[in-house]
Amino acid sequence: SLPVDALREGDVYEASLVNADSTRCLPCLVTGYPVIKHKALEFKPGKYAVNKDDWNKLLMLTKVTASDDLKDVLHFVGKLYGNATTARFSFQ
Repeated sequence: SLPVDALREGDVYEASLVNADSTRCLPCLVTGYPVIKHKALEFKPGKYAVNKDDWNKLLMLTKVTASDDLKDVLHFVGKLYGNATTARFSFQ
């Protein structure tokens, strides 16, 4: 059987963007998985969001590896989705 998401109502496949009640979830900008409302960080409310845990993992990975590619991703997300705090991260 397919894995279900315990944080969402009903037996819903964990990667499905459609809930058991036919409402839709926003996709996480980091993983593509559904954004869990009580664990969400919204860039534009109702339009773009990430799961906080996934976002924090991306930030930590960027800091630890000092990867220019990951820094570029964060700056791109910050500029594209309008979250000015994202575009100002310093990884020195």
